[in-house]
Amino acid sequence: MGDADTALAARDAAMVQVAIHDAMNGVLHQYGSIEVNKSSHKGADADAAGAEAAFRVLNKLFPKDKATLSKKLADSLTKVDDKRLASKASASASQLDRPS
Repeated sequence: MGDADTALAARDAAMVQVAIHDAMNGVLHQYGSIEVNKSSHKGADADAAGAEAAFRVLNKLFPKDKATLSKKLADSLTKVDDKRLASKASASASQLDRPS
C-alpha cells in the first residue's frame, strides 16, 4: 500500500469513527460532538445508532459493497434486544445525512 493509499484509508477510518461517535453520543450525551450536534430519538439504542451511522458512511465511501454492508448492518441490529430501539436509532442516524 502506497502513502496515498494509506492516507486515504486513514481518512476513511476517521470518517467512520466520527460518525459512530456522534451517533452514539447523540443517544448517550456523554461527550461533545465532533461534526453533528443532534440528539437522537428518545429511547434509541446507542449501539444501533453507531452501527447505522457506520453503515451510512461506508455505503457512501464504497457504494459497490452495499449488499455486504447491508448484511453486516442487519447482523449488528439483530443484537439489539428491542427492535423499537433499533428503529429509533436508525431514524436518528438518518439525521446525519441532513445538514444542521
